[in-house]
Amino acid sequence: MSCREALLLQLVTAVCVLVGGFAQQVNDCPRYCSCYRTPNGVSANCNYQRLGDLSGMVFPPDIIYLDFSFNALAEINSNTIPNMPDLLILKIEECQVGNIGADAFAHLPNLLNLTLNGNQIQDIHKDAFRGLRSLRHLFLEKNNIARLEDEVFDSLELEQLYLTDNNIQQLTSDTLKGLMVSDLRMGGNALSSLTSEMLLPVKRTMKTFTLDNNEVPLEINIDTFANTDLDVLKLRNSSLTQHAFLRYVATQFLDISMNKFGDLDFSPYTNLRASVQELALSASGIEFLDDNILAPFQGLRHLDLSENNISVLSGKVFQKVPNLESLELMANPIMQLSDSFGEHLTKVGRLGLRSCRLSDLTNPKPFLPMVALRELDLGNNLIQVSILTSVTVFARSQKREKSCCRHNERG
Repeated sequence: MSCREALLLQLVTAVCVLVGGFAQQVNDCPRYCSCYRTPNGVSANCNYQRLGDLSGMVFPPDIIYLDFSFNALAEINSNTIPNMPDLLILKIEECQVGNIGADAFAHLPNLLNLTLNGNQIQDIHKDAFRGLRSLRHLFLEKNNIARLEDEVFDSLELEQLYLTDNNIQQLTSDTLKGLMVSDLRMGGNALSSLTSEMLLPVKRTMKTFTLDNNEVPLEINIDTFANTDLDVLKLRNSSLTQHAFLRYVATQFLDISMNKFGDLDFSPYTNLRASVQELALSASGIEFLDDNILAPFQGLRHLDLSENNISVLSGKVFQKVPNLESLELMANPIMQLSDSFGEHLTKVGRLGLRSCRLSDLTNPKPFLPMVALRELDLGNNLIQVSILTSVTVFARSQKREKSCCRHNERG
């Protein structure tokens, strides 16, 4: 079963439980649980019952979905979960689980989705996930994990592994050994360094990597992302001070907002410039744009420069990003747009200028070349005069299906 099919099954099952639909209530269901039969199998809900054990529960043999969240399950070991060979989705959230022992899920050979968010997990045995040959989605967010055993994810072939909002302080070269994963998320931890050796086991399969909101200053080696081909790299608000690691980065989406870089210079990063389509640099302390920041990004479509200190914008600065489709400049101290502002923004469909310091938009020249503009956000500015002149200019585009111009006028 594919990722999309598994998620669809979860959605359908949840809807059936909530509204009845075509689901039929099942009588042979454990006490304190509600069971419903769907065309795919039985769905069981046992949450909010303060249950401390489920080892003695007997579920219908064709159970495919079990929600055991918001109970009082202190640990999960090899005897905790009964044999459910057809189970596809298991949720044990907010249950105060502190430890996961060896072979904890060995009786669930067809499990696709395992959610253990919001517990108090500190220790995970090296063989905790052994036997989960079908598992594709593993969520361990918002726990107290400080250390992961080497090879704890060995032999897992995952589409998603979420470890966000724990207290993980270190990865070794063997932590991820034996793991295949497409989407790895580790934000909200306390890693002090990230090296190529740490990520080596997953480089071949990893397409998404996030390490945002890291709780301590993070150092990333220059070759950490060498030989990776990413779709998404998110390192937002991780107290980064050096950006040399971008030399070997190839990704379609890059978010390095809210860090502590001094000068940003993308000109040496040829792999990045050739691959990136979305770039987020909000709250990065940028005071002015020059050729080093907007080095040739021929494929760049979306650029976020919000919440910086940019006060002056010239149209020439966008000459090397000719294919921009959206530009976000919210919360910059921009008081006036130059006549050449839109000269190289002919493909921009959305322009965000909310919460800047613009006060006069009677001059339509900045917007005249922007024939693709569909949405202009001017909210929360200091506009004191009518902007009807500019709006009239936008109407020149005969291809426009709709136009959205939001503004606040204050006299």
